[in-house]
Amino acid sequence: MKLFAIKNDLHLNKSTMYVCLCQAVTDQDIRDAVDDGVHTVSQLAETCGAGTGCGRCQQMAQEVIEEHLGDSQHYAA
Repeated sequence: MKLFAIKNDLHLNKSTMYVCLCQAVTDQDIRDAVDDGVHTVSQLAETCGAGTGCGRCQQMAQEVIEEHLGDSQHYAA
């Protein structure tokens, strides 16, 4: 799956990427949703519509969720 970088975040030296092209949802949108309590792709679909178009992004969205949950738990410890 090809993702498109849309913005370079100079503070974190990371690019923001579209994960769901159908609904224009970025990886940062997904991380923000996780911070608001989202833990699954189904919950993400309910909050921002990601994965409800063609569905090709669902695996990547789940990976972003899991990665951010892991990061959040690491910093909380």
